[in-house]
Amino acid sequence: MAFPIRWDKLKNPIIKFPDRPIKDQCVYFEEKSGWFYVFASGGIRLKTKDFLSFEEVKFPEVGGSPDIIKVGYKYYITSQHAKESGSVIAWILNKFRVRDIHISVLENLDDATCPVYTQVFKRWFPARNIDGCLYEPNKWNYPESNAYFMLYKSCQKPRQAVLEILPRASRMRVLSDDIMYVDGEWAENFQIINIDGSLKVIATAHRENLPSGGFTSNHFPFIYIYSPEAISIIHRKELSIPQENWNTVMKANTGHLCDWRKYDGYFYLTYAGSNDSTSFNGRGHGKIGIARSKNLYEWEVP
Repeated sequence: MAFPIRWDKLKNPIIKFPDRPIKDQCVYFEEKSGWFYVFASGGIRLKTKDFLSFEEVKFPEVGGSPDIIKVGYKYYITSQHAKESGSVIAWILNKFRVRDIHISVLENLDDATCPVYTQVFKRWFPARNIDGCLYEPNKWNYPESNAYFMLYKSCQKPRQAVLEILPRASRMRVLSDDIMYVDGEWAENFQIINIDGSLKVIATAHRENLPSGGFTSNHFPFIYIYSPEAISIIHRKELSIPQENWNTVMKANTGHLCDWRKYDGYFYLTYAGSNDSTSFNGRGHGKIGIARSKNLYEWEVP
């Protein structure tokens, strides 16, 4: 049984590997089966029923900074991918870290025989397009039956696109694509979530006036009010996660929020932390922690 989560048995970090880092995680709870699915950069795919023991999931394929939503009976997984190798052009683009956002549509998270329809979001010039996340908009604003908001970052600029995604088509239709106003100017690793009828965005951003002690030491989770019509995320507030002895340098990067109040009364936030900023190309040996809150203001760790 997934709930209640055995909080007194947990200990941070809940996910760690001895030989590779983990961050950019997302968590999805499949109510029917009782499994929690965890996808993360580096092709990491796990599932658990208690956050104490994990199983590797062989399917589906995910790229960097994945995000997942379910609309109806379909899952939409967004992640970033390098160019397929095999040509000089692809080698050049990958050397300059050009990335495309892939959106995979499928009907089952465990069945490797399930068809997967993947569409690629590209802008008109090669760019580093990363950190994509989707949300299904109100139909009265966007009558197209398959229209979705997508927040992403391109060349360090947060953007909002409106996409028409046809599950069995090879390409999507871009209805709009604009630079997004962000309170605090910079943000990444977006997640759109509806909390009590109000659209919010969870994103990683910098604290003000805090000098950086490494690539990710000034990366913290913030919650914003999201206005798709104004193409903006505003009124940011930090989700203040307690620091422990395993996340003294990278404290709470790539936060992902789950609203599981209907099961046990709590919001849960997973996040990446580390005690260094030098290993793994200066990003640190990331591990995943978990915190919970009843009000998004006061957080506790296991």
